[in-house]
Amino acid sequence: MNTSPINLASAFALYDMDSYDWAEGATSQSSEKKVLAQARTGSIILMHDIQEDTAEGIAQLLQKLRDRGFTLVTIPELTGEYPRPGAIYYSRTNILRMRGFLGRRSNCVMV
Repeated sequence: MNTSPINLASAFALYDMDSYDWAEGATSQSSEKKVLAQARTGSIILMHDIQEDTAEGIAQLLQKLRDRGFTLVTIPELTGEYPRPGAIYYSRTNILRMRGFLGRRSNCVMV
């Protein structure tokens, strides 16, 4: 059974910025520093709510991002479209689209 996103007709939201909150020794402060240093319009940021420090520090980080003029949005708001089958969303401008999904050979197109 082939379970690729193409055959499942699924869309995936990935990320273009890693907070490294999963790394050994990571703290809410170290993750916050990485995010604030790298944050840019259109990014999708990887964070894990299962990390205790992330869960404890997220409200403060989100407020700091808002204070810098960032707006938190959903994937459809970010991309201007409902997630499409076969698409992989890394950021607002980095979307990998799979053509010919549902079992046919695929061609990948970056837009």
